[in-house]
Amino acid sequence: MRGVLENFAGFPANIENGGRSMLKNNIELSTKMGKFVLSFLVLLVMLFSLTSMTSEATLGEKREGAETEERFDDAGNPILNAEDGEDSTDASAHEQREINPSPPPNGNILSNYYEWISPGSPSTDNNYALRISDNGGVDINYDFRTSDDLTVDFYWRYHSGDELAYMFNDEDSESSGLRAFTNGVAGKGLYFRNVFGGWDVDLSHLNVQDGEWYNIRVVLDSSDKTYSVYIDGELKGQSYYNGEGFTTSQLFRVMGRASGTSTLIDYDRFVWTNDAIHPDVSDEINSNLLHYEIEEGTGDVLHNNQSLIVFIPGIMGTEIWNEDRSEKLWKPANSIVNAPRQVRELAVNEEGQSIARNLIIGDPIADYYGEMITSLEDMGNPVLVYGYDWRMNNELNARRLEEKINNELDELGLSRVSIVAHSMGGLIASKYTRENDEKVDKLITLGTPFLGSPKSLSITETGKLFYKGGVSGWLGNAVIKDAIKEVAPNISSIYQLFPTENYFGYNDGQYYVQVREESFQERRLVNLLTYGQTTAFLNHHRTGTGEDNWVNSAHFNSAENFHNSLDLLDTLQSVDSYFIIGDQVTTQGTFQYTYHENFRILRFSDLKPINGDGTVPVASANVGDNLPKERVYYTSTEHSELTTNELVIGQVMNILKGQADRLPGMRSDPIETKKLKVKIASPVDLHVYDQEGNHMGPVEEGVVQNEIYTGSYDIFGGTKIALLEDDVYDIQLLGTDYGKMTVTFQWYDERNKEYYTIRFDDVPVTPSSTFSSVTDLNNEVNLSLDSDGDGEVDEVIQPSVSLNGKASQDMDPPELHSLIDGKEGKNEWYTSDVQLQLVAEDDESGLYFMEYWQEDKEPNIYSEPLTFQDEGIHQTFARAHDKNLNYKTLENEIKIDQTPPEIVFGDIPEEIKVGEHFNVEVDAKDGVSGIDEVNISFNEEEVSNGEEINIKEAGKHVIDVVATDKAGNEIRQIIEFEAYIPAEVSFHPKTLNLKGKGNKNATIYIAFPEGYNVDDIEPESIVINGSVHPISDTKFGFVKNPISQEGKYMIKVELDQLSKTLNEGRIQEIKLEGKLRRGQLFKGQDKVKIVK
Repeated sequence: MRGVLENFAGFPANIENGGRSMLKNNIELSTKMGKFVLSFLVLLVMLFSLTSMTSEATLGEKREGAETEERFDDAGNPILNAEDGEDSTDASAHEQREINPSPPPNGNILSNYYEWISPGSPSTDNNYALRISDNGGVDINYDFRTSDDLTVDFYWRYHSGDELAYMFNDEDSESSGLRAFTNGVAGKGLYFRNVFGGWDVDLSHLNVQDGEWYNIRVVLDSSDKTYSVYIDGELKGQSYYNGEGFTTSQLFRVMGRASGTSTLIDYDRFVWTNDAIHPDVSDEINSNLLHYEIEEGTGDVLHNNQSLIVFIPGIMGTEIWNEDRSEKLWKPANSIVNAPRQVRELAVNEEGQSIARNLIIGDPIADYYGEMITSLEDMGNPVLVYGYDWRMNNELNARRLEEKINNELDELGLSRVSIVAHSMGGLIASKYTRENDEKVDKLITLGTPFLGSPKSLSITETGKLFYKGGVSGWLGNAVIKDAIKEVAPNISSIYQLFPTENYFGYNDGQYYVQVREESFQERRLVNLLTYGQTTAFLNHHRTGTGEDNWVNSAHFNSAENFHNSLDLLDTLQSVDSYFIIGDQVTTQGTFQYTYHENFRILRFSDLKPINGDGTVPVASANVGDNLPKERVYYTSTEHSELTTNELVIGQVMNILKGQADRLPGMRSDPIETKKLKVKIASPVDLHVYDQEGNHMGPVEEGVVQNEIYTGSYDIFGGTKIALLEDDVYDIQLLGTDYGKMTVTFQWYDERNKEYYTIRFDDVPVTPSSTFSSVTDLNNEVNLSLDSDGDGEVDEVIQPSVSLNGKASQDMDPPELHSLIDGKEGKNEWYTSDVQLQLVAEDDESGLYFMEYWQEDKEPNIYSEPLTFQDEGIHQTFARAHDKNLNYKTLENEIKIDQTPPEIVFGDIPEEIKVGEHFNVEVDAKDGVSGIDEVNISFNEEEVSNGEEINIKEAGKHVIDVVATDKAGNEIRQIIEFEAYIPAEVSFHPKTLNLKGKGNKNATIYIAFPEGYNVDDIEPESIVINGSVHPISDTKFGFVKNPISQEGKYMIKVELDQLSKTLNEGRIQEIKLEGKLRRGQLFKGQDKVKIVK
């Protein structure tokens, strides 16, 4: 059995100086005598009871100070003596039996909580002053039953009357059910029905004294099979109990049924529990029983004195002081100088331990929790207000809570607690409940992020706490955000507020981080759809020593372990739990990072709303809609106001009193509303006005006013974002500098999906610009520009883009490719003019525009194919933009080379004699694409560049060179040269006297090297000194001319012809050349002395 009474409403009453406040009510019961027939068995039971029990002639007659004389008016109401004074209200009154009856309450006093059968005091047959029922009983979910043991205990006082009056009974037939009564059947004695297999306990022999208080206890004990009745702690009657338990067939009623003439009965403290508790030496029952008492005039009826109320605030909701309590560090002073320092003194190390020692943890901040705490204390119940160090791990705070609760319960003599927890306090309460569910009577959470809150990411990234309502003041501006950003990364509890794995698992498709991946190549949106993807992303990009790196991986792991240990749904369902959840307040649901891969830059860039209370999404507070609907209460209340809202406080009080019915204004289902985002990226200030004139926007540097209750206003760098409920708003944009702005209006449906977007791109702004717009989709949405501040509209600007739902959710860039027309060469070069055509398409948001640029030049809007004529490499970039800000970049390298290479030869001889050698040297040049290859051949045989060539044969020789550039352009050049036979020439005579009268002719002998035959000489081809031919005429008769002899070839030449070719000088060179019959050239020379 879990606890004393599972799922039972009960509350502590005031306990001061060990006393118990006990106010009495007198109920006049008009009764008539009814027939009551006892069976033979019952008579035997009565006889057995008389003979077996210790009897006392008159109950209470030995008590001193008893005052039994009472007077009544004609209606049967008691008349108090003037000397009686007020009723005694302490426990000693029961012992002294001096308590006088108080006037009976009228029905209005208790009717708000418990059902009166008829107005005022009951006065007819079969009426009941009070019954525990589903029409406002102690607990609408309470089922009075036991599977084995049961104890009923109460104080009871009887006044005159002769008819039947029940002390309590089960609304069953006359012959069954658990009941106890007096008068009628038993005279002035007491009678206890036994329907558990044994005999009734008849104590009719005990006289009940008028005006005397009695402590009556009935114990059903399954262990020893006994049905026991104790009067003032003494066993007065006992019967057999079969141990099979008890269940009310209909309703269980207290404060009697009457018949016949009037009978007055007083009650104080009616108690029951599913345990068999036998009294020890007449001690009062106050340790293990649920304790109820009737209080006059307050309406707080049947309080559970065994339940301690515990209140737990949320994160940052508890004061923290320095070690001598001379300075409050949190919340910090409203001081530009002191506030940042005070926040930094709250710093913790990487292990999550406070750097400053001996800080004092104070009370919950009164501004946020004072009204709730006061309301709890006004109930008259013991209240433990748990202020805690919210910087620490919630597991640690749960252990400390357990220690405090145990100490308080021990001190008060109580065993059960009812917990009211706000925000993160609900996580601490859940951890406590997981370990101590047998002690928890009720658990009430207010806006608890059971699955986490995306807003925690915003705090670590920006340091801004974004409190809503009124003017954000010091807490929301730049005064402490830098200090918060420094301190937050090592606060372990913040990580326990990050969305958990179940945030994704219980909410299909829900995520809280979106990345706009941006590089030179493309821009696209990526949703991190799993817990693993999200934590991996944050660990990868936010771990390290950089200014923007904040992730403490150990705290992430610890948070994961903490949430896994909660076994959340089982824990919440193990006790009597209730959940009050704020909705219809736009809440930060998804944070968009822009990550530029090329520059490794990660920054906050956008927000998406979700239904919630401004801090906690509904999907987190209701555990993904996995909580019993009858235990969930939705209210359009902002997160920080859940503890100050009168409706919420009233609902909490009712639940604590056992009245779980929803108050008017509370709902069983959330209201999913459409939402609007206004985003401005520009040098302007954003102001929003609703139809009642409430304002949202900056009022001074760093201070934002937010009078629109359901909206939020956030600033990331130069981007301003207002999240609103979908409605008609007046938007005012005031220029602060020169530049361009982009304005986005985006509407979200009830599922938080974008369903319409209007955007104005690249709108010029000056410091005097004023823009206005109205967010009414039923009419045209545009921007009206007052360019000079004179109040006149100078221009109406139409939207650049309007997108439906599918287009607004487009996450992928367009498809982009190019078509190139030209004569293709080699290696992706073109050898002609080239035409480039860009082709793009986008099936979701549609193609917005394309642009292109080259190298460092400014982009141009693409509208028609581009033509390239100049030789060289044209680095061309094209980018296609879709209408939802995604883009794709295409790089085209257009390479044009229409000119062939140039060939430059080295020193190639024009002629060379056989036996000599030379090197083939060729230089090929190309100033555009460059030389790809050079092929060289000598006499049709391939040779390499620079190779040595040996001339072995006379005749023509050919060098063939082909050069190709990388584009495929080719040039060919051929060089021919003659190789000649080196002839040995001998001139006779060696001295020529050109003026002498001697011989007129000269003889020349020609000899060839081995391999050549002078007989092959073609005589007509011989030329001396370039113009003189040998004598071939036979007119001289005395010489055979020319002749060949002894391997030499002899020719004659006329001297006067030769002299014409000679130069001045004493020594002259005679040159000779000719050809063989096969055309081979030969050459030779000789020197002669000239005499003139």
